[in-house]
Amino acid sequence: MDPLHTERSVDAVEVRDSDLRAYYEDRGRRVRYVPESDAMELVRVRLMLRLMPRRPGRSVLDVGCGDGYLCERLTGLGFETVVGADLAGSRIAYARNRYPRVRFAQSDACRLPFADGQFDVVTCGEVLEHLTDPEQAMRELARVSRRYVVCTTPYRESLIDNLCPYCARSFPPEGHLQRFDERRFAEMGAASGARLRRWRHTHPMFEYRRFRYCPPLRWLIAGYYRDSGFIGGLFEKA
Repeated sequence: MDPLHTERSVDAVEVRDSDLRAYYEDRGRRVRYVPESDAMELVRVRLMLRLMPRRPGRSVLDVGCGDGYLCERLTGLGFETVVGADLAGSRIAYARNRYPRVRFAQSDACRLPFADGQFDVVTCGEVLEHLTDPEQAMRELARVSRRYVVCTTPYRESLIDNLCPYCARSFPPEGHLQRFDERRFAEMGAASGARLRRWRHTHPMFEYRRFRYCPPLRWLIAGYYRDSGFIGGLFEKA
């Protein structure tokens, strides 16, 4: 095994919040999460849209909106109000410039500056795995939602620590600190007062049009997609 990283069979990796803020602010200046820069963004957003309720309502908040691509897609679903919130001011600045139809605010997912039940739907795509306290974030998502919460994360991801060759401190690749599956989704939802209504697991390999309905037999035999890809959940408040 590579001495610079080790896999952990745990659901979380510890890291300081101050380190996270600096990391995401810097990354927001250097990395773009829009389809022309990151093809995987289409896969993540497609999963989110498939989980949206049939009658979502008039308002939606996207927590951890990144560069705003999902917010722009949500404007096409008939919402009268679309708001995006993200921790990194650098991403908010980019999103405001690129998507002027959407309102954006800088905010911590664990301390949202919105009223109880302010939005009909609250979305949170590929964010919970980055947080030191995703359970608190889930409570906040449910608090500001009037009815629905939609979340996506990597599925059963192996948590890995890398050792920085410069400062000799360990760090998680891509800032992923948490591991999720359908069980943890259901438990988090129940603890926040939101029932997991349905969940969906997808893998990027099935997003290729030629493989969507008939993937190669060797993929199915190997079965490696069963513990990878993405999971999404639609939660409904009790």
